[in-house]
Amino acid sequence: DLKLVENTEFKIRFNSNWDYSFGGEMSTVEFGGGNMKFTKADGTYKMIFNVGTSDFNINALDLNMPAYITMPGDYSGHNWKIDNDFRLYLKDENQGIYKGTVTMYGATYGFKFGKVAEWIGMSGSVESGFVLAGGDNGMVVDGTYSWEVNLSTNTAVATPVTKVGMIGGFNNWGGDVEMTFDPETLTYKGELTLEVGQEWKFRFNGGWDFDYGLNDEGILVNAGGNIKATEAGTFEVVLDMAHGSYATYTMTKK
Repeated sequence: DLKLVENTEFKIRFNSNWDYSFGGEMSTVEFGGGNMKFTKADGTYKMIFNVGTSDFNINALDLNMPAYITMPGDYSGHNWKIDNDFRLYLKDENQGIYKGTVTMYGATYGFKFGKVAEWIGMSGSVESGFVLAGGDNGMVVDGTYSWEVNLSTNTAVATPVTKVGMIGGFNNWGGDVEMTFDPETLTYKGELTLEVGQEWKFRFNGGWDFDYGLNDEGILVNAGGNIKATEAGTFEVVLDMAHGSYATYTMTKK
């Protein structure tokens, strides 16, 4: 971990020997290259030297990761609010990984990511993945997507959601009660019959890579805790992942 100041220059070397050093650009580190320049804001960072690509690169991971990043844009009626647009919550603070599922319809100009007051543009597509660099907006066709944004590798992956379901103690966690998409409200609807105290969750594409449960503040987040039924009965459940700052759900007893 290093405390770094903007425009600081540095290099990587091994065994305290300049015969085995790397430098150049942070995005393309070269053996024997010149000094690299740190261009991010002052702060404490974890330096990650990625040797798993054909072009070596080094990433500076801010150790003061916010609890969530936002997805400001003009999809689903949003209005480019970097501070309170739809949130992706922190999943892995050691690697800066954020995850969440969002319904994105009707975009004209697309979206960016927002980290506190920092706008993060990108290039790429759903098919190829996104690289977080530059000022371009991201674009997707209408649909619901599970996002994984990795701020240590400056990449983002969007997985199209083809199935939204509910799973829990009501069926011994044995499969999904599939929900139906309502294109008028951009919400998903389904029906559950529950007993008091039964626990359940939302999940996507029939797996556990992406799901929604509750955090300590009662907000739906990826890999959150189980939702617990407080009364018995049959309920219409409506899941909204299109509007507001985070996913919400309602339960109406029938």
